[in-house]
Amino acid sequence: MKILSYLLVVLSSLLFLLIGGLDDNTILLGGIVLYGLSILGGFVLNRNLVFFEPIVLFNFFTIGSFIAIVYYFNVGFYKSEYITLTSFSQDIDLLFIKATYLCLIGLIMTNLGYFIFRKKIKIHIKPESNISDFSFKIGIVLFLVLCYANFFYNVWIFAGGNVFNYLSNVSIRTYEFESSGTTIMYNLGFIAVYLYLYLCLKRNKFTFRFYSVLLSIIIIKFSMGRLLHTINFALSVFVIQYFYHYQKLRKKHFLYIWGLMSLIGLGIFMYFLRALSSLAFNNMVNKSFFDQMTEFFKIESLFKFLIEKGNIPNIPVLMKIIDSWESDIGFYMGKSYFTWLYNVLPSTIRPVDYQTSFVIKNRWYSALLGGGSIPPTGIGEMYLNFGLFGVILGMFFFGVLMAYTYNLLNRFNNIWYLMIYSQILVYFFAIYPKGEFDNMSLFYILPFIATYVFLLFLSKFFSKTKI
Repeated sequence: MKILSYLLVVLSSLLFLLIGGLDDNTILLGGIVLYGLSILGGFVLNRNLVFFEPIVLFNFFTIGSFIAIVYYFNVGFYKSEYITLTSFSQDIDLLFIKATYLCLIGLIMTNLGYFIFRKKIKIHIKPESNISDFSFKIGIVLFLVLCYANFFYNVWIFAGGNVFNYLSNVSIRTYEFESSGTTIMYNLGFIAVYLYLYLCLKRNKFTFRFYSVLLSIIIIKFSMGRLLHTINFALSVFVIQYFYHYQKLRKKHFLYIWGLMSLIGLGIFMYFLRALSSLAFNNMVNKSFFDQMTEFFKIESLFKFLIEKGNIPNIPVLMKIIDSWESDIGFYMGKSYFTWLYNVLPSTIRPVDYQTSFVIKNRWYSALLGGGSIPPTGIGEMYLNFGLFGVILGMFFFGVLMAYTYNLLNRFNNIWYLMIYSQILVYFFAIYPKGEFDNMSLFYILPFIATYVFLLFLSKFFSKTKI
């Protein structure tokens, strides 16, 4: 009944705005208000709030789209490079209205698909019974040794063994790895944290050693220059802890809200730290560290780096997709939904610039400084595949996909699926408002299956060997 009421209220309001003979500014303002209320309605629909359900984080990160839309509604687009560095065939104001309403429609359909197919599940993660704790410890030590060895190898070849210099040059990390170095063993360190976390949860005892390992791996993650992935890695630890002790933690939502906001704040600080690193590398710093960071955290700078630079869902890019994708590139007809399958292939044999985000960069924004890709936003990706039809049905089935993944926690109620679930949740579902299907990866699944097989082998081996 709540789902039907939610849908009827939003659709009736939507019809009134679109056929009520109102002027464009009123239609736009009404769409923005309706969008904000629909985000709030998505939380209201979730009567028994499970904080780390896919739809909860999806709706939470959708707030970024709402903030960007409100910002551009008040400020305009005159400062956005994503507007000034390309041309449009349609009126900018009309495109903004279209983008706002596509975001609204996509949000409605996502929540509708999710709550229709989401089941009420009993969350109870069973301890691992096939693998001994001793085998977990062996795996943790082995994985950490290989991870740390890989990290210090990179420190040696890029910074002469000086860890501080290596971390201070994080802004150029991507370019360094194009010539030499590797991070392949870092993945073992990330898994080691999850294994260590499981042992702590099982014993309900967290040690200083665990927090030291966690901090060191977060630093290693940050050293790769992937700030969002660093925050998501820390968030995945919260996800596993939350579900493993769900009966104890399910009522402490404000604690996790503050934790999530703290992670976002940390992410912003790390972003500015990387920006400062880039300025220092190019000898452009003429202030003290404190003065420079204070300058970054001014309201105008925050808006510039978070919104104008596209670090939250990039509304101008969505507008460009609506305006020109069909004529300049042609609808993908579902092709972008499967590019993530290339992720397991070595970069030397992958197709060149196969990701939608690189197509956008090379086609429309090649003059934009910086080597990063430009994500289409989730709504943009649905549109560039099938147009309006893609947004309506595509986002509905995206909601169904999130619901199905969540429902599997009831069927596979073990630590291994929980680890996989945490990866898909924080690296794909939660950030889809900003990203694309290419953010999904088989690396969120296969390493955990391989780790399980490896530790099971160790456990069987030691059970038959007298030490």
